[in-house]
Amino acid sequence: MIEAVLRGSARKAAHPRPESPLRAEQEDGGAAKAADARPVPDTLTPAAPDGVRAEASDAGGTPPPDADGSLAPAGWYPPAGNPWHRRRKRLSRRQWAIGILSVLVVVAAVVGAPRLWTEMTRGWDAVLRPADPTEENRISPVSPPPEPPPPGSVAPGPVNTGLPGSAGAVTGVALSFANGSCAPGGPCTMRIDVDLDPAANVPAVTWNLTVFDRCTGAVLPGADVTVPVPPGAREAYGLAGAVLPPSGAVGLAAVTTAPAAAASAPVLVPAENAVCPPEGSNAGR
Repeated sequence: MIEAVLRGSARKAAHPRPESPLRAEQEDGGAAKAADARPVPDTLTPAAPDGVRAEASDAGGTPPPDADGSLAPAGWYPPAGNPWHRRRKRLSRRQWAIGILSVLVVVAAVVGAPRLWTEMTRGWDAVLRPADPTEENRISPVSPPPEPPPPGSVAPGPVNTGLPGSAGAVTGVALSFANGSCAPGGPCTMRIDVDLDPAANVPAVTWNLTVFDRCTGAVLPGADVTVPVPPGAREAYGLAGAVLPPSGAVGLAAVTTAPAAAASAPVLVPAENAVCPPEGSNAGR
């Protein structure tokens, strides 16, 4: 026991280490308890000579290792940590706000970059290539204005069929271009649609395409066309053709003769800006 006490004293003298009062008290108490618990050494065992102990105390070198081979002071243990018990650090509110703000800034830059570039280019062109102040600021019309009528020209007359738009089992008549458009002096194909009363059970419908010369007042009825109608049908339709006179203004109308006399609204060729020459005009007669 005396040898162990001397060894501990030499170790503390060679490696002084400040310790807190509480730790020193705990270590002193632990050493006292360990000393009380150790068995009394045999008195027959010869003790080490005093000269040997003095040399070991005065040497001042590195103390001999403990029984376990460690040079650390008695009662000291390295700090132990368990990586599995470490908690993952969560992002703060400030970091979340900065991240969201960064994403919004990037999206706004991507969306507004083309418009910003266009505005910058327009401003740059305005600075480098200003407009000529002497140039007139005017908007050209999409279509040219109509040509003025020749001197002495006369406006064409109206188209008068003398028939109602519906009569008897015929509830309506409509006329339209079959091939897009027609021109005076050429062939023209028209589509005729006749609305019928289904309760009348009309077996067939007969019509003709009538041409009106609006400059001379001539009326040219076309050939009759008969179309069978199924029982209870609500409409009948078909095609009719005619050759238009070489006039400055022409009108066409579909005229039904069976089962009742009715006429469609006139279709004008040309639709607008029609004029008649003075020598061939009969408008107003």
